[in-house]
Amino acid sequence: MVQNIIFLVYWPVTSREKIRWGFDVLKERGFNVQVCDVTELCNKSEIQRNPVVNALTEDYICRVDSFDKLDTYLKNTSSNSIYIDYMRGLNDLDIKTEKIFRLLKKHSIKYFTVVTNTLPTADVELKSINRYRWFWSRFKKAINPIKLYQYLIRKTIVYLRRKRLVYPLPARIFVTDAPVVKKFLLKYNLNNNIVVKMHTDDYYDFLQASRNQNNNFSNIQKPYVVFIDEGMVGHSDIDICGIKSVDAQSYSAEMIKIFNYIKSKLKMEVIVAAHPRLNLESLKNVYPAITILQGKTLQLIAEAEFVMAHQSTVLGFAALLKKPIILVETAEMRKTDYYHLVVHTMANALGLHPFQTDLEELNKLDEYWHCSMEKYDQYVSRYVKTSGASDEDMWDIVSREAEKERVNC
Repeated sequence: MVQNIIFLVYWPVTSREKIRWGFDVLKERGFNVQVCDVTELCNKSEIQRNPVVNALTEDYICRVDSFDKLDTYLKNTSSNSIYIDYMRGLNDLDIKTEKIFRLLKKHSIKYFTVVTNTLPTADVELKSINRYRWFWSRFKKAINPIKLYQYLIRKTIVYLRRKRLVYPLPARIFVTDAPVVKKFLLKYNLNNNIVVKMHTDDYYDFLQASRNQNNNFSNIQKPYVVFIDEGMVGHSDIDICGIKSVDAQSYSAEMIKIFNYIKSKLKMEVIVAAHPRLNLESLKNVYPAITILQGKTLQLIAEAEFVMAHQSTVLGFAALLKKPIILVETAEMRKTDYYHLVVHTMANALGLHPFQTDLEELNKLDEYWHCSMEKYDQYVSRYVKTSGASDEDMWDIVSREAEKERVNC
């Protein structure tokens, strides 16, 4: 009988995740909520470089520092638990995570994949509009021995999972209508009946905020522009994913130049909406003399004249609210395949052309803020608001599916 819902995570959990992942909701539904934290097994060096000072330390959190300990933990919880995969989602397993999933298979662990936010992917959005750049980036990976080795490992794991060997597959997938879902089902020959439709957690936030009439910022000078900071400088995910960081000094200089133009020429204030996992004090060095707020992104977008970003799931808010968006690509980002791809992927999905700081003139900036209602509506239907999904709390939806497993056990 299912008694536990255990979150499998690769990074320490904070109070933010405790709220967003519905721990209290699941407890109210009669489940014992636990966290299995395998940071030490797959991100040991990354956590040393990026310590999480506000990580929760409650008794229900098990920090696993060896595979023997993980093996024992999985064995002891296998018969009465549903796991929630917050490690890989719909991404392929890799060298860092494959052994953990082998142990899940060994102990016949049943797990759900909850994909709370999805971004447009280059294989859907970019392949048709920039084939040269697309194939050149893959060619460079093919001639890199390390990249090629990692690619072959991933493909081997995909083959084994498809054959239901060595590695497990999710019992349920909670997700939007994003194209990546269909691709995942086809790749692993999975039936569509394991998919439970949900909106993104950003959309659930939007629904909640829509019911709240006290979201205005009376203390902020208007009109203003909001810049969505995704942590180009200082975000731990960049380190975890092995992505080359941008140069902080040159990045800051280019962004401040744009902000100053908006202030002096367009007569608008600029407010930075900080990513919730970033340190505000360190951001003040990146954006000196700029107002920086955290945890207020939806409200800031709602009252902004237009929105600036590189790419972000919260641009779904802007699309919902039909706000003009300017996507910015700095000189360094334009020359780096990863950043170039993510900016142009987002741009194509939203029907935009990125403003390239080293190529475009600032006095033409206002030509870039526009919105294609058709593309916005398409973006919302694919990546934000899911047709046929319930508007009830997302964790009520998850708990109901877990209840079915409880009955069937």
